[in-house]
Amino acid sequence: MISPRSRPASDRSVPDRVVPEGRTEGRSLWGLLCLLLCLLAPGAHAELAAAERAEVEAFLHGYFARWSAADIDGYGETFHATAVVHHVDASGRATRQDLQDFLRGQRRAHQRAPGMTEVPLAMDIEEQRPGFVRALVHWELRQGARRERGYDHFFLLREAQGWRILSLVFHGE
Repeated sequence: MISPRSRPASDRSVPDRVVPEGRTEGRSLWGLLCLLLCLLAPGAHAELAAAERAEVEAFLHGYFARWSAADIDGYGETFHATAVVHHVDASGRATRQDLQDFLRGQRRAHQRAPGMTEVPLAMDIEEQRPGFVRALVHWELRQGARRERGYDHFFLLREAQGWRILSLVFHGE
């Protein structure tokens, strides 16, 4: 007997069928139903309480302030011990760095280009579950007349010491 994994994907999925009006049902209907269930599920994309939102925003502002002050030791303390950092370059290529290599690179960048600051322009914060949030921050890097913009995608985890960055993916515009 052929296992479901060995059959082509088109054979494993719900087949499309044409209804009298000419609409297509099947995979697209199932996909829409699953999407609606995920969006309407209790706790999905829950709103943070105002106090917790303020706490996360303050944490993120501190993250940017430490980086802008070239306080890389303090900046490093905002990360979880097992944090993963990725950068996506303009061509779409992703590179992964362990936390210590990333922090060394940030320290060198500040030594080569003193006076750099990064300012958050907008924050989108969403609770994934209690003590675990996703944050998207649009930022601007400033150094003299030079301006660059980009995005930081964070997953934050609340620990006894407060919020910590579990994952960071960053890229320019």
